Amino acid sequence: MGQSNVVKLLLCIFVMLPSGQGAGKLEYNLGIMKFFNVSSPNTNASLDLCFNYPPKYFTVPTVESKPYVVKDLTEIDICNDTSRAAVSLSESKDTVFLMRYSSDCQLSDYADFVRNNGSGLILISTEFLTNITGNYSMDVFALIGNTTGNKILDYEAQGDLQVQFITAKDDTLFNPTVLILWGLAVVCVVIGSYTGPYREIPSTASEQQILDNNTGTTSASKSQVSMNVMVTLVLVVFITATLLLLYFFYKYLVYFFMAVFCFATARATYDLWLQVLKYFKVDSFMPRIRGYGLHQILLMLVCIAVPITWFFLRNTAAGWVLQDYLGVCFCIHLIQTLRMPNLKICTILLTLLFVYDIFFVFITPFFTSDGESVMVQVATGGGSGETLPLLLKVPSLDFNILSSCVGQRYSMLGFGDIIVPGFLVCFAHSFDILNGDTRRRPYFITASIGYGVGLAIAFVVLTISQTGQPALFYIVPSTLIPIYAVGLCKKQVKQLWSNPEPSAELPA
Repeated sequence: MGQSNVVKLLLCIFVMLPSGQGAGKLEYNLGIMKFFNVSSPNTNASLDLCFNYPPKYFTVPTVESKPYVVKDLTEIDICNDTSRAAVSLSESKDTVFLMRYSSDCQLSDYADFVRNNGSGLILISTEFLTNITGNYSMDVFALIGNTTGNKILDYEAQGDLQVQFITAKDDTLFNPTVLILWGLAVVCVVIGSYTGPYREIPSTASEQQILDNNTGTTSASKSQVSMNVMVTLVLVVFITATLLLLYFFYKYLVYFFMAVFCFATARATYDLWLQVLKYFKVDSFMPRIRGYGLHQILLMLVCIAVPITWFFLRNTAAGWVLQDYLGVCFCIHLIQTLRMPNLKICTILLTLLFVYDIFFVFITPFFTSDGESVMVQVATGGGSGETLPLLLKVPSLDFNILSSCVGQRYSMLGFGDIIVPGFLVCFAHSFDILNGDTRRRPYFITASIGYGVGLAIAFVVLTISQTGQPALFYIVPSTLIPIYAVGLCKKQVKQLWSNPEPSAELPA
């Protein structure tokens, strides 16, 4: 196996890496506070701010709660008897206290104070209070940061405040962004698998030459890699090992994988655009410099510059556009170049990765110390502030109350959920060509539709459950089963399973 082939197998490991509250910790949900200045003549104006709340101690209504009077006690140290005694508390029970958390006090001190004097607590804290026990039930228990607390104090300077609470539930029934993401994924699979069998075959080649290239009767394209059972098993082992290494050493490896992403996508974009230029025969009229066409040199410079630009803009609002462009090119390129020789290899690979996906998403939380899955921990960056660029992402187009809390949200799909099924679809297209059925292409069309349906089901389940889903759980059955069904109908399962031979020689 050549050096370039080894690199492509390593990229296969790369794409299967992932694109989360722990057990025993206090969990928080998001809510919205609506502040009204009762002294303002414009009673419709409000200050809407986000807050965190522990559902264990505070149930936020799905519609606006009754209004509470806000009492500013940020300057009071309730753990100091003198300071606490100086507080004038003539308000009714419909009062919430705005206070600052001090590590010198116990949360029980705040809870006791609230239960004796009011209805609830808006606590300004620089950290999540997770490792706490006891009964702190009260009408209102909201946790906010310093920035939000300062906004409340600035608003209070205009007059007395009242506040209402509402849960920040995502009530969007359908996010249109998933259609864009679904379309990008299907385009990657269809283009990559449709062009894969013809890759680097001269435009004057006959169908028989394409058959020879796929069956191995002539030397295969040097840029293509063919799999066998042993390589497939080793590949899955390395994918698993790499995921575990990232789980334990994420902050040391994340930038290495970013460098791999930049290198791999630069190569992929160059290769794809070069195919387009060759199709239009640009090479025939371009001047050459030391044997290289001017268009090749310029294209190479652009394809190197784009990933570098992405690296510096990756955390900006425009970063997702470059990442998706590079990701689409990378997915198409890898589908074209890593070839499945028969349905046996496809079945083994997809089945193993099907189990891999389920195990690391649903099973590993039972073994980790914080109850979080290995896949989620790696996908979210483990608190490092950096995430692996191994996915397509599109900004959400839905606008609801939750958006003000979490900022810009994205719909995302990992490269592995595109490329791995793409190998199967590409094999299906190759098999159609091998059997001379280039007009109807039954296996290619069946596999392509199966992929689209499986991915759509994954998105529907995601929308309904509002929890992350292993997409291969739905895609693998929806692509493999229909191909086997078509094979049974056409009595070609044995031919699909082993190294296929053309059923009839095509004219040159």
